[in-house]
Amino acid sequence: MSSILHRLGRRIRYEYLRRFDNPTTLTTKMGIYRVPIGVDDPISRDLFLHGEFELDLINEAMELLRHLSKRPRGEGTILDIGANNGVISIGMLATGQLERAVAIEPEPVNFARMEENVRLNGFDNDILLKSCALSNRTADLELELSGSNYGDHRVRAERSPSDAKDIFKESE
Repeated sequence: MSSILHRLGRRIRYEYLRRFDNPTTLTTKMGIYRVPIGVDDPISRDLFLHGEFELDLINEAMELLRHLSKRPRGEGTILDIGANNGVISIGMLATGQLERAVAIEPEPVNFARMEENVRLNGFDNDILLKSCALSNRTADLELELSGSNYGDHRVRAERSPSDAKDIFKESE
């Protein structure tokens, strides 16, 4: 019963804080993060409400990779492309899954937030941050910014609705 009340209290607090659209600092199972609350950001929401973001999925994937590669827990580097605010890179190091990360994020606001989160967790020497976009070819491309999801920005060479199902209005 107290677990249900705790979750309900967190939900009420989250909905209250969203009205003010201020970033908030959270201590989670995956590290410390300064995240936006006033937007529909699923990563921030899950960190706030559950204290983690896809941690079970990360742990299962790493267990499989360790089994296949015969590498022990705590060794290795993650290449995090489209790192957003750094939750996956930081989370992998904070939970002891890996020892290093390369985090790539082209969007300036997300990149600045990721830099702050890396500092908050003391991983300045363990995570290499790069502010750029990656593509399979050399070209000048436009970075499309989602108005409702900070993790749904993208680079696309073709700007036609046939490129995606348009679930998040990518064609706009």
